[in-house]
Amino acid sequence: MMKKLICFVLLLTAISLAQNISVVKVEQITTKSQGEFYYPQFSFDGSKIFFTSESYKGLWYYDAAAKAIVNLNNLHGAGYQPVISKDGNKVMFRVDDYSEGIKKSAMVLQDVNSKSLVTIEEKTRGLSAPIHRIDDKVVYTKADEVNAVLINSAAKLNKNEITDMFAYVDNSNIVLAANGSKKILSPLGKGNYIWSSVSPDKTKLLFTLAGKGTFISDLNGTILYEIGYANAPVWSPDGKWILYMVDKDDGTNFISSDIFISSADDNKKFQLTNEPDRINMYPLWSSKGDKVVFNSAEGEIILLELKIDSRNDSLERN
Repeated sequence: MMKKLICFVLLLTAISLAQNISVVKVEQITTKSQGEFYYPQFSFDGSKIFFTSESYKGLWYYDAAAKAIVNLNNLHGAGYQPVISKDGNKVMFRVDDYSEGIKKSAMVLQDVNSKSLVTIEEKTRGLSAPIHRIDDKVVYTKADEVNAVLINSAAKLNKNEITDMFAYVDNSNIVLAANGSKKILSPLGKGNYIWSSVSPDKTKLLFTLAGKGTFISDLNGTILYEIGYANAPVWSPDGKWILYMVDKDDGTNFISSDIFISSADDNKKFQLTNEPDRINMYPLWSSKGDKVVFNSAEGEIILLELKIDSRNDSLERN
């Protein structure tokens, strides 16, 4: 394993030396002997990395200081788009239940230290996973209505307190929400829109149209840039870069996938991984934009540390 990782580092360094984004460190956070983990994300301060199982059952986190893996729960659906409080002490997620023959879900808040649970929404139908967090305000939908809660206290907010702009997908369309109003967008016509998000400066939309590729538009849906084939795309914290994976499958299984970064104006592209023996998927940024975490198809969690060489390119977001 160590030899493989050393080769991985050397390959990534060789790829990036001629570029202004380089990988300076690679760390394998988990091994297959510890379990198969997927869909990782950083806590805001980077001290923890949260992840789940392949079926989104359960939540774990890696404690960077202790170099230990901690299990929070084994609840169904808990690993699908959980939201972590800014201080890293709370995590909010949806719990799915199929015991009555139909899917019902509850919204739950868990204390990371005590592991105690607080129910925010009782089991019901039409409940989304958490959609968006700004500071410690978390937004979700219930029966198509936008709701919000303060993640540290579980206190629900009035609709007039939901002032932040955010985007999500409903019935394969992009929904742009702000100040209690919603706008439905289909920038490229009818189709299956996925992975939509608003840029950090609230001026652009990032989205993927299945079968067509990934695009950046203005807030009215006018296309500004086409990134191309780029799955699971996410803005960098400063909005200057797009992180994504380029995967291939044989119709049944993934046969390859690597991690890329594109400038948000699509003028530059950088390949962060190029490893034939590992399928690298679902990357996410750290809050400072100096690290990237992702999982392999075999359930390993990998951490990359980046160096941005451009003189004026700082990825950190306050």
